[in-house]
Amino acid sequence: MKPDIQYLTSGGTQKLLRAFVLIMILGNPYFLVGQGYNLTFEVEGLPAGEIYLGYHFGDQRYLQDTAQVSADGKVNFLGDEPLKSGIYFLYNTQYYFEFIAGENEFSLKTTKDGAYGSLEIEGSTENEIFKQFQLGMIGIQQKKQELTASLEEVATREDSAAIFDQIRSLDTEASEFRKGLAKANEGSYVSEIIYLMERPEVPGFEEIEDEAELARTRYQYYKDHYFDNINLSNPALLRTPVLLKAVNEYFDEVIFQHPDTINAEIDHLVSLVEGDAESYRFWMVKLFTKYQQSTIMGMDAVMIYLAEKYYLSGRVDWVDQESMDKLRDEVTFIKPNLLGKNAPSLRVLDTLDRPLDLRDVKADYTILYFYDPDCGHCKKKTPVLLDLYHGLKSEGVEVMAVCTVTDTEKWKKYINEIGLDWINAADPYYRSNFRRDYNVRSTPTIFVVDKDKKIIAKKLDVDQLADFIQQHRARSNASSD
Repeated sequence: MKPDIQYLTSGGTQKLLRAFVLIMILGNPYFLVGQGYNLTFEVEGLPAGEIYLGYHFGDQRYLQDTAQVSADGKVNFLGDEPLKSGIYFLYNTQYYFEFIAGENEFSLKTTKDGAYGSLEIEGSTENEIFKQFQLGMIGIQQKKQELTASLEEVATREDSAAIFDQIRSLDTEASEFRKGLAKANEGSYVSEIIYLMERPEVPGFEEIEDEAELARTRYQYYKDHYFDNINLSNPALLRTPVLLKAVNEYFDEVIFQHPDTINAEIDHLVSLVEGDAESYRFWMVKLFTKYQQSTIMGMDAVMIYLAEKYYLSGRVDWVDQESMDKLRDEVTFIKPNLLGKNAPSLRVLDTLDRPLDLRDVKADYTILYFYDPDCGHCKKKTPVLLDLYHGLKSEGVEVMAVCTVTDTEKWKKYINEIGLDWINAADPYYRSNFRRDYNVRSTPTIFVVDKDKKIIAKKLDVDQLADFIQQHRARSNASSD
């Protein structure tokens, strides 16, 4: 495993150490109070001073224990309760070394610069296997680096192609090495880590002649067998940096990026891990955070699904009531305006105090633009949207601009100053619920609805609207042919 380079800079070092201190003071839900182990290390050339024992947990790293390095490079970590299996590491500002905590009493001896090449192990079969893995992968990586460097010296395209072929063959060699090591040590913790790095080998399916059918078959095989050798129910794999990466790859690159598909896959993953409290909590937190923070339009539907099915239904017991109440409020703001839903009722007033209803707008596409005349960002984007509107109006695009302030004089003055000749609307008497129904908590906020007033886009930037409408129209025309 390669350490994150940010932790090897002085700034990164301070960040990591501060994070460790905060973890020690504030605690975290996965923190292990270090007891029940006797780990001895001897690192020739390592200066005396404080050193940390830490462990991976998903994409984070946490502190387990601290100890003092003696003048001869020796350090001992002791405790009364067993360590949970995982990839652990020794760390200080001058040293980083990863190892396996599978057994709870062993000793490792190496040199500061020799790492695994000079590593001597007593009492740990898992670290013997891990050493083989590291040395094998380091050797292959060195060959790749040498080949990559040689690209700068080649004179012909043919020579470059030959080198790239050798690099690809090294990738195959690395995979074969890992699989061979895992098979030879089946049942070990390291073998399970190795399987996390492998992906299914898809058969050729030579009997299928139709290219489209062949592509579908090969994809379905890859998807169906993706987790064949990945033991999601083993919580020890949480304490590696590779399990989360493998699962994220599946959710981001393998399955169809539609909320319904993602929700079904989440349910399947949960069914595999909910028997283990630690794994269940980990995946609930990671998946919720993943889709809550997603910048992909429409993924908020996954967050709503997780919130309602797991968090607000009582299947999550580690969140306090205040946080649950905030989550319930968040669902109230987001659920009514998910992609694919009919746009919530929007009845407002025009500049003459006459009723306006979104349902009465006749257009192939209607851009809902919620803005504040005093909003700095709105002042920049409103003129841009106005130019866009003038270019798209003849193509069946309308803009319904809803002012979010109640000062009608300010609103009308702004309309006249900018020359806003689209559908101007406001709700000065608070008769609608547009702030809740359309999640208008900042401005500008943009939605696009089709001719049937179904939401087809949200939270786009003004600069993205023309391309989106053009692409949506092209898809619609293609599907109707």
